[in-house]
Parts: sequence; C-alpha cells; structure tokens
Amino acid sequence: MDEAEAHFDSGECNLAMHLLASGLEELRKEMSKSAWQRYVSEVRQHNALKTTLLCPFVSHAFSRPFGYPGDATLIDHIYGYVKPVLTGLPQSLYAYMTGASAPRSVRFRRHLLAHYVDKVLHERDIDANILSVGSGHLRELDVSRVISQVRPRRFLALDQDANSLAEVERCFMPFGVSTERRNIKDVIAGRLTYNNLDLVYAGGLYDYLPIKAARSLTLCLFSMLAPGGTLFVTNFLSDIPDAGFMEAAMDWWLIYREESEMLALLSGIAESNIALIQQYRDPDNNITFLEVRRR
Repeated sequence: MDEAEAHFDSGECNLAMHLLASGLEELRKEMSKSAWQRYVSEVRQHNALKTTLLCPFVSHAFSRPFGYPGDATLIDHIYGYVKPVLTGLPQSLYAYMTGASAPRSVRFRRHLLAHYVDKVLHERDIDANILSVGSGHLRELDVSRVISQVRPRRFLALDQDANSLAEVERCFMPFGVSTERRNIKDVIAGRLTYNNLDLVYAGGLYDYLPIKAARSLTLCLFSMLAPGGTLFVTNFLSDIPDAGFMEAAMDWWLIYREESEMLALLSGIAESNIALIQQYRDPDNNITFLEVRRR
C-alpha cells in the first residue's frame, strides 16, 4: 500500500494500480474469507485506496448511488456511454480501470449476448419470443445487427430498477421492446411466468444470486422455453485478477462460480428435456457462459 501511494505521488498511476490489483488479489487468495473481510474494512483508510476514488468508475461503485453494486450506469462506464471530462491522475485512473481485465470481459459478454439475440431473430424472424432477465440498460441491442430489421413478437426486458427500464424504453421501444419492473423473487415464487420463449438470457444477474436462488431461477427460466428454445446465463469465474481490488477499493462483491457449479444449477431439470449443453469462457478467462437448449 505504501509503495503504491509513493507511485501515485510520483505520477506513476499504472504502476501503482498494478501493485494494488496484484497485491490485493494475492492477499485475498491467502486469507480466509472472514480474515479478508476484516482486512478490507481496515485497509480502506489507506491513502492509496482513497486515491483510487478520484476515478469516477471506482467512486460510482463505492458510493452505490442506486443502492446496489454493479448498476446499469456503472456498466455504461465500461461500454463508453458515460464519458467524464477528466485530466491528470483521475484521467489515468479511469483509463486503467475501464481497460482492465474484468471490464474487457464485460464488453465481450455484451457482444455475445447480441449474437444470441441476432441468432434467434434470424431463425424465428417476427415470431421470436425473447426475455432478458436483469436487463439493465439492454445495451447489447446497440450492437445487434438484426434488431433494427426484425420486430419480434415479444422482446421483454425484466428488471427491478425503474431507472434502468426507463432507459430501455427510451432507447429500444421503437424496436418492439417492452419492459416489466419485477423482482427475481417473483419469478422464483411463481408469481411471474412466461411461456413459449425462444431465448431467455441473463447477463450479469447470476453474479449476485446465492446458490439456492440461482438454482431455482434456472429451473423456472428453463420451464418457460418453447421446444428448441435456449437459456443462456453467465457468471464471473472464481479468482479473477480484479477481484481483490473490486472488493477492497470498490466494495463490489460478486458471487463467483466455476463451470462445475454452473452445471450444478441444472440439477433440477430432467436430462430428457435437455437437447444441448455448452460451456465456454471469454478470451480473458474471467466469465463462464452456459447455454442450455430445450428438447
């Protein structure tokens, strides 16, 4: 921490950030969860971590203006929709953070979501039924190649945040997208259900779901698929390089899962109902993707 602070004072932002990110992640791996949490609560008072709050991306995550981490506006920083006017150290910090490993993976995820949307729109055309769960701002549609050409029968964005859905309506209602403000608990409890869906996908939602909720939601979403329909969900993998810094400096705690843990989410689904299971990672090996097709 002291060495990183000295590099910040010398104007060596990238070196300071590299020291912080790598050092915090090493400590995170060595400590028990409870010891790491205690350490984080103490180390946040260090000037090195306070300096990182000069970065709008870091400060937005830490302050949680919408009441929860990883909100859609924070993700908009990663996508480049938010362009703060910065100079000096804040500018260097912002460039480092938005160019880091985890944000690169989030940008890859966005394009992959668009690919799945385009595939269904191409195959089903105006008959397509699509549901985005925990939609955020639905920015994947901005990189979709087909959404402006095909108006699907139904494209529903589901989210608990009214501000996020207002942005979805502003940007994508002309393309036939509708919104519904509901909590995931409504889906799990059976108070909210859909049917005959060709594609159900969740981009960042599973990063915040405990195992029981994730398994129950997966079963519910799979049951909403039409024959041949696809469920596509993603999750950050354990021990990503940015995890220590995210937790210590940004107070951004995800629920990480390995491929085997993602497969375990399908345990309540009869094998006879599954036509295909595929798993793969992004180029930076930060996110695992799970595709399940209904027979």
